[in-house]
Amino acid sequence: MQVQNYKQLTLAANSIIFEEDSPGDSAYLLKTGQVELSKHVNGIKRKLTVLKAPIMFGEMALIMPEQKRTAGAKTLTECELVVITQSIFNQFIEASPQMMKTAMELLVQRLKVCTDKVLHVPSVDSAILHNLSLFNAHGVSSIDYSLFLQEMSNILLQPQQRIEQTLQKLIQAEIIDKRKGQFSATELVFMQKQDFMDKAKQALQYA
Repeated sequence: MQVQNYKQLTLAANSIIFEEDSPGDSAYLLKTGQVELSKHVNGIKRKLTVLKAPIMFGEMALIMPEQKRTAGAKTLTECELVVITQSIFNQFIEASPQMMKTAMELLVQRLKVCTDKVLHVPSVDSAILHNLSLFNAHGVSSIDYSLFLQEMSNILLQPQQRIEQTLQKLIQAEIIDKRKGQFSATELVFMQKQDFMDKAKQALQYA
């Protein structure tokens, strides 16, 4: 992506980028700085995660039919942002592997239909395994690592480091692997196809 060809913003610390439930017609590529994502849960505003450059965020509004923000975003430090419009985002998806598009569609479906259910699962591990199992059942061979961390953090209201703890246990047990994909993005690759859930649960139990 030639970022110099797109609209770029420089925002001061504590600037509101977008509010939860507001209309969303663009995503953002964070070039420098840190951004906080937050969401209202039972009427209380909670911090979901802190994003550090470089990472894309706000793409959920471009995928979901309602085109509304699923969380709020504000800068924690001075930030440089690249504005990713709907048309640019569509071009990016079309140029990416089909598995990336499939993974993103599954994440959106999971967010839209089962968010409340996932928030009340017995444990973070169970929620992560449930989502990984969903990808595996749909024949997805790999998932964008950063995207999965970000969305699981948003859904479960947990820091990304907590999600990574579970993923690392599965990697050590050779249930999944973490490697660079053909577009230099880090991917999670399924090493175990058969009886994925049983083997993953066993790996976490004895980790």
